[in-house]
Amino acid sequence: MEKQSNQELAVVKESPLTAVDIRRQVNLIQEVMKNVMKKDVHYGLVPGCGNKPTLLKPGAEKLMMTFRLAAEYDELPGSFETDTQVLYKINCKLTHIPTSLIIGNGRGTCSSKEKKFKTRAVYANKATDEEKTIGKLETRNTTQGKVEVYIIPQDPWDVQNTIYKMACKRALIAAVLNATAASDIFAQDIEELPEGTILEEENTSGKPSVVMPKEKVMPEAEKETKKAQNPISEKQDKRLFAIAIGNGYAGEDINAYLIENYGISTSKDIEKEHYEAIVEHFQTKKDVE
Repeated sequence: MEKQSNQELAVVKESPLTAVDIRRQVNLIQEVMKNVMKKDVHYGLVPGCGNKPTLLKPGAEKLMMTFRLAAEYDELPGSFETDTQVLYKINCKLTHIPTSLIIGNGRGTCSSKEKKFKTRAVYANKATDEEKTIGKLETRNTTQGKVEVYIIPQDPWDVQNTIYKMACKRALIAAVLNATAASDIFAQDIEELPEGTILEEENTSGKPSVVMPKEKVMPEAEKETKKAQNPISEKQDKRLFAIAIGNGYAGEDINAYLIENYGISTSKDIEKEHYEAIVEHFQTKKDVE
């Protein structure tokens, strides 16, 4: 086990690691990030959280492939399923395939009480009588103009599989960061945290970290008038919607993704440099049970 290839984790050695071992591993991760990973697909930058990129699930999978790691998931005590709520606490164990050594663990949780899973949006003209009765009518901005939607309370069992997979995803990313010691390159899995959250590792004042509000919340009117410098063409816009809808996404899914990740409320304001990354996101079928 002493002999180590350039594609192997330093921690599989039985003897103490040298500075060369550690440097080699860091260099390999940086090389994969530069030559294999894509911004906004494998990693991303979170506004308000410094310049350290956030590792996303596809990026974590690329590091697992690089270092030949296999993931195994276990449900932890405290997970539960009821008629009104589901909550999963997951441990992800990473094993080095060539040696069968356990390299690291990571934990993640997800609950149906999280805001994104508590409700769903349905176009007003497609809502059933029941959905109209229990839903709240709102107006949303889309590429087709203003549309009315009903915000419907979500049955936790309708998104049970999605919640379980989300907990596994969070545990996986934590495990990969722990096992590869990549936290000096990537931030923790924070792509879902509200903008403005200050990370403890970025706090250099010596004082406890706190969650601060955003300095300025952009008014809705200002969001609507934000224009792209180099926008995509109408043909590209239609192609994006065709791909997304073909994979189970609705118009509000696309708009929600664009607002959360790019700060724009319409696909017509997508910058050409971001187009392929956005298309790649919607080429994966929507994760529903």
